[in-house]
Amino acid sequence: GRFSLQKKPTGIAYVYLEPFMEIEKYYGVIRHFHEAGVHQHMYTNGIPATEENLKALGEAGRDELRFNLGASNCSDRVIEAMSIAKKDIPQVGIETPMTREFADQFAQKKQKILSTGIDFMNCAELHLNENNLPNYWGENMYFCRMGYLSPVFSRDISLQMLKSAAEESWPIAVHDCSNHTKFARDI
Repeated sequence: GRFSLQKKPTGIAYVYLEPFMEIEKYYGVIRHFHEAGVHQHMYTNGIPATEENLKALGEAGRDELRFNLGASNCSDRVIEAMSIAKKDIPQVGIETPMTREFADQFAQKKQKILSTGIDFMNCAELHLNENNLPNYWGENMYFCRMGYLSPVFSRDISLQMLKSAAEESWPIAVHDCSNHTKFARDI
């Protein structure tokens, strides 16, 4: 059938829950949007990713896959999944809230991560809400438009990642996805 909307979207993000828990339900939808020329990206913690479902995702037409590498503490299994994903998906990268734990794990495995062939890393601040705020009592915080509350250290880690990437010539693009940057782009 023909795909049409009142105003054709240029891109779709799959952002809710963990899509790989029932990834087989997505293949047909992904194929449909791919045939309509709509760019699609998906977020995953990467834990349930396998060579088989990553290949099927690429064959369905997935354009981009973003791994929250911090969700698994930079697990070797997820790092390997990023490498496997790059075989079948055009754009593969990391999008992780910048936490101290992530920064420590990333530093320990930096060369292994950077050698996976991924394309980018998006450095975003940790957004606090009623579920995770108690873990950060006593930290310096700042508010941004639309009520985003983030610890200052999270922004500092993003800036350190950007600096390291430039000084060490990382083979990937490292993006500043700070609260201020998002609003400057009107997202």
